[in-house]
Amino acid sequence: MEVKMFNLKAESQRLKEEVADHAKVLAELDTTRAKIEQLNKVDIRCEAEQNKDQIITQNHLEVEVLRTCNSRLHLEILT
Repeated sequence: MEVKMFNLKAESQRLKEEVADHAKVLAELDTTRAKIEQLNKVDIRCEAEQNKDQIITQNHLEVEVLRTCNSRLHLEILT
């Protein structure tokens, strides 16, 4: 009977330690998820900023092309 009680106590202790380990792993998992979410937000902001810069550059190029065309038209009209 004592051996059985000892085994039950040992098993109980092992299970408590396992539960504590699982709780620690879950906490680490939550922390990692939060970090990933934050990195995704930063990545999206960075990508949006790059897209904005590309659009601005493209718009400037289009403006220059239109100016050049406009200048040529004025020269053709004048000649």
